[in-house]
Amino acid sequence: MSGTHDKLTKSNVNVLRETGTVVFTDIVSYSKRSTVNQENLIAIFVDVFRSALQDAGVAFGEEAIGVPTGDGVALCLLDSRTNDTPVAALRFVRALTRHVHTHNMADADPSFRQNGWSPTTTAFFLRIGVSRGELLTYTDMNGNRNFAGRTPNDAARLMSVADPNQALFTPESRNYFREFHPSELRFFHELPDITIKDQRYGACQLWSEFLDGNIPKQFATGTSDSAPGAYPVPWIPFDHSDPEVRVVGVTGAEYDAVRGVCLSAFSKTLPRSTQHHRRRTRN
Repeated sequence: MSGTHDKLTKSNVNVLRETGTVVFTDIVSYSKRSTVNQENLIAIFVDVFRSALQDAGVAFGEEAIGVPTGDGVALCLLDSRTNDTPVAALRFVRALTRHVHTHNMADADPSFRQNGWSPTTTAFFLRIGVSRGELLTYTDMNGNRNFAGRTPNDAARLMSVADPNQALFTPESRNYFREFHPSELRFFHELPDITIKDQRYGACQLWSEFLDGNIPKQFATGTSDSAPGAYPVPWIPFDHSDPEVRVVGVTGAEYDAVRGVCLSAFSKTLPRSTQHHRRRTRN
């Protein structure tokens, strides 16, 4: 035992303090499937993941660190190697969910459409969490680059409270777009805070034609350990009188299209009597 310890402490783990953006992905209901189905699905997921990286313009191994998690992958985009890592992460999430959607269109069966997974096909959904901030990179026991710290933990915890086919971003990662790419803000919906493992978390939900636009069920009561209850009334920042719209410049047909998608998604979730805008005070 002491020999192993000496070897580890003397090895060059090369721990570095860095900043970056982390994307955690998880295949929904992966463990429920047969071994053969799992084998086929993981091969498909790897192909989809690599295609999304290519579409997003991310050079895996050079600009990004990827760590398999068993039924998903954690991706770290480092500021020291990539410009605008939150933008790269957003491009990647959009490409990834688009590829998943394309696969599901060809492979989904009635069981998948009803339950969100199928024991007989490789159609699948993902849960996604995205966080930005400080982290540590290091060489792990297998000789591969790895990462750790609060930022990946935050991404993993947000991923855990997303519903299937949803992507949640931390407020810190969303705020990057507020400062540098405000035109993207219209695709983020701010959710109420939630308690995860005794800590309060803020979250912003990404809207996309390939993602579920309903409010995550675990945000209904503000705790990941509580049973779903009545959904909170959403704040939809798509009103011409709202100053936020003037900031992001959403007008005309674009305004109508985005607002229509969001209202359609929420109308399936909320009782008719609660389908109205909730105003918030902006600093």
